[in-house]
Amino acid sequence: MTKIRIDNDNTAALQAALDAVNGKASAFTLRYASTLVHIAARATARLDRLAVPTAERAGTVVSYRTAGPSAKSYNGGRSAIGTAVELTAGAGGQWYVTSVQRAEVYPRNPAVEKLIGSPRTVSSAAYTAMRALGIDSTTAESIAAAARTSVTPAPAERIAA
Repeated sequence: MTKIRIDNDNTAALQAALDAVNGKASAFTLRYASTLVHIAARATARLDRLAVPTAERAGTVVSYRTAGPSAKSYNGGRSAIGTAVELTAGAGGQWYVTSVQRAEVYPRNPAVEKLIGSPRTVSSAAYTAMRALGIDSTTAESIAAAARTSVTPAPAERIAA
């Protein structure tokens, strides 16, 4: 899927992407492009609360999966068809839909929304939190810089080491 910018000019393209994935399913799916706008707005609000500057939000991902049926006995306890989407922040704080797919949702499972920060986003949020706790700016900046440059080795590299 090509990325689609989330704004009022692209509602038709966003709706077409949702319709293509959902098919005839409608009960537990994302049915409206406006829902994607709301997910992006919630993510922006969370980043605002963390005081992450707009310039450092690029690469942040929001993963969202719809809720399952509320009744435990729905469909004999088997899964239903839902929708999973990923939104990625671009330059200037603009959000893009980068993935839309069908997902299995199970009875009594709530909707899941995860904000996955890029290294720059995480280090910026950490710096802000440390400053709020009274840690001096030099120490906070050095810790945040270390967080930006450190890379966790892949599992295979950890085993070989």
